[in-house]
Amino acid sequence: MMKDTPLSERILRRWKNRKYIAYFLVIAAAAAAIAGFTDSISKIFGFASAIISDNATPVIIPNDTGWILAGYYDEHSQMFIQGPYIKVVRSSYRDKQPLPRIGEWIRIRSERNIVILDFATKGLTRTFVPPWQQTEGKLLDGDYTGWKLPKGAMVEVRDVSRGSFPGRSSAVWVRVGVAR
Repeated sequence: MMKDTPLSERILRRWKNRKYIAYFLVIAAAAAAIAGFTDSISKIFGFASAIISDNATPVIIPNDTGWILAGYYDEHSQMFIQGPYIKVVRSSYRDKQPLPRIGEWIRIRSERNIVILDFATKGLTRTFVPPWQQTEGKLLDGDYTGWKLPKGAMVEVRDVSRGSFPGRSSAVWVRVGVAR
């Protein structure tokens, strides 16, 4: 007779005897759903407030990553000598630094090309290699993805890399992604 009853009825019959466990599971599931919802709302609110307060343009980055040139930085004076073409608008770090750091949100001050080394021939395989590490020492046409970030775009810093020839200022490259 037990085999004739559907599985769902047998499961419900078992849980009727364990009401408190069932209540606990329902409350835990509801709490998890509320926590996920509030986290999403806070991210949306933070993104919207950054856009409104800084007149930033939200963007979608194809493949969600790429490198942009932030400017040229002089180690001795600890200042940008060309640029910066970005501005930090949101940071979880207490102290201010002239160079951006991972996790900060930046606003683009002038249009920036998105660069991935050898993009035309190798696609995304060199996504995590900073452009200043190009073997010839200069960017080639195949390194440009064809996408640009407009002035005012808001993005998140994923990596920061500096490189230079001896006696010259550092090129500061920032790998960016969509601000979340």
